[in-house]
Amino acid sequence: FGQVKAVETANQFAVIQLNTTNGVFTGDALAVRRQEIPVGILKVYRVGPQNVVFTALTPELRDKVRVGDQVILQK
Repeated sequence: FGQVKAVETANQFAVIQLNTTNGVFTGDALAVRRQEIPVGILKVYRVGPQNVVFTALTPELRDKVRVGDQVILQK
């Protein structure tokens, strides 16, 4: 569904590039996986242009989420 493109640990957010932002809204949950292994859940706080969303990076995920991780929308 998408991929982590940037991680800003100092500002506590991650930038996710999705295949589509149709049906993705503020507050939605995105499951993060690395090589099919679950890493955690990120919450969307802003949907931007060109299929980009911004997610809050909680303290427990700050050092776990990495550029290149796969992301799947949780409904």
